[in-house]
Amino acid sequence: MKLTTTTKLRWALAGCLLLAAFGPVAQGNGGQQLVVENRSTAAAEVSTWRYDGGHWDWATVATVPAGYKVPISDVRQDDRFRAFLRERGEYRYHTVNLRQGNGRDEWPIE
Repeated sequence: MKLTTTTKLRWALAGCLLLAAFGPVAQGNGGQQLVVENRSTAAAEVSTWRYDGGHWDWATVATVPAGYKVPISDVRQDDRFRAFLRERGEYRYHTVNLRQGNGRDEWPIE
């Protein structure tokens, strides 16, 4: 079946409308996020403190290369995060504060 240009444009428009309608739902938790900015010279392995139904443990959520920013979605006020700087063998800790950033918290790792 060969599609005409008009049909292709209609399908593209339908796709854009679906993204516009369901995009905010896919963000989860109102779009609240933690932006991790790795200002150090070492890669940072970022973990969050989570309960898996049996016990509490650190769960890795992202690896942030030196000099990069990575958003972490679906965070809540007072969530605990830690970053392990591999090359240095050091930890950095952060508690999410969404009260001042309009649903967004930034964490610069130095």
